[in-house]
Amino acid sequence: MVLLYVPMCLDQINTLMEDKAFIATLLSTNSAAFVHYANKQSETQFTSSPNEKWSVGQNVEHLIKSLSPVNLALLLPGFVLRFQFGKPNRKPRTYQELVNRYHEKLEIMVKNSW
Repeated sequence: MVLLYVPMCLDQINTLMEDKAFIATLLSTNSAAFVHYANKQSETQFTSSPNEKWSVGQNVEHLIKSLSPVNLALLLPGFVLRFQFGKPNRKPRTYQELVNRYHEKLEIMVKNSW
């Protein structure tokens, strides 16, 4: 008989799976909206960099490069990610916890930049 060590309770696993599905849906929806926006731009609008910011085309390139590994990670089973990157040193965060932490860090950055 083989015993598997499961470090999380079933509720945590269900929450993580729901978050994973939510993140995948959010990425798909927002990507589709951005592609629709980018397709409506003229060639000049697509390639110009207003106020020394990224152009629409540069944003498209960045999103393709940054979301490709995220999409792959969402498709892989958890044990593959643990094998490749190791065991996390903290309990997993829900999507909402991650968003809250991100906003907290942004506030700190804004306060420190003034």
